[in-house]
Amino acid sequence: MNKPTDNTLHRKSLLLIIGAIAAAYLFLWYIVGGKRTIQWFDYLLFSLACGAAVAYFRDARDAMREKILDGGQILAVGIFLAWCAIAFARLASMAWSFNGSPPEWRDSGFWGLPVMVSTLAVTFHLLSPNAVGGSIPNAFWVKTGLWVAGLMFAISVALTFS
Repeated sequence: MNKPTDNTLHRKSLLLIIGAIAAAYLFLWYIVGGKRTIQWFDYLLFSLACGAAVAYFRDARDAMREKILDGGQILAVGIFLAWCAIAFARLASMAWSFNGSPPEWRDSGFWGLPVMVSTLAVTFHLLSPNAVGGSIPNAFWVKTGLWVAGLMFAISVALTFS
């Protein structure tokens, strides 16, 4: 059991949050349909991603000023970049929709920017085993995740060229 701190959350509360968001999605999907529900959840995700990026900005900025970064700092940079990428991707998706979903936009390198930033973010997540409390993310599972990532990449490349 984890030692309680000032930022704890009961499992029951966490499950209620998960249930409430899932129920809201399903309810909206039933009432207004898939397209409108996705649009509203795009707005919600964009807003939350902006808030999370702001929350991690100072820690990421301070980490980047250090010569040597510890696991927590590397993870903070990864988290900041992940939320920036998500916010940017959602904003780009909304702009695409507002402009009539032009097909030529899909082949622009512009759309790859959040993918590249997400690649950086996940790399930093995987470079920070045991960064939180000396055990999260667990070093064994980070190594396992790296093996899975390598395998998935090899399969993806093989399928692309087959």
